[in-house]
Amino acid sequence: MAVQNRMSLDMLLAEKGGVCSMFGEQCCTFIPNNTAPDGSVSKALAGLRTLSEQMAEDSGVSNPLGDWAARLFGRWKHFVMSALISIATFFAILITCGCCCIPCARTLCTRLIETTLRKEQFSERVAQMALLQYEGGDNKSDDEDCAVF
Repeated sequence: MAVQNRMSLDMLLAEKGGVCSMFGEQCCTFIPNNTAPDGSVSKALAGLRTLSEQMAEDSGVSNPLGDWAARLFGRWKHFVMSALISIATFFAILITCGCCCIPCARTLCTRLIETTLRKEQFSERVAQMALLQYEGGDNKSDDEDCAVF
């Protein structure tokens, strides 16, 4: 309720400079500069960074690969490690496709070609059989089939 009262007084006295202009140095509003280099937020963040580093050192858990990469690449460690992991993933996918997917696709194409060739050979035989049936099926003479009108 006090905050609402303060806001209403500030609105009413806004044209005269607000409540603090009326009371001068006795004003109860204080806005601390917590984001300054010596402010409390900056000090707290610096303390948290220090604590995090100290806990990492005291934990006894170390990553030999990470330590080696940090010594070798320095500040580029994260970029280089990311690139190496990306390249390794690419080659893993490439090897998987090369060993599994390509032979399967090759077999599929071979079966498709063989099936298509069998159908063409079968259709040629059927067409030849139809001609043979037509010639030998009826005992009509060629003159009856070729009647002229």
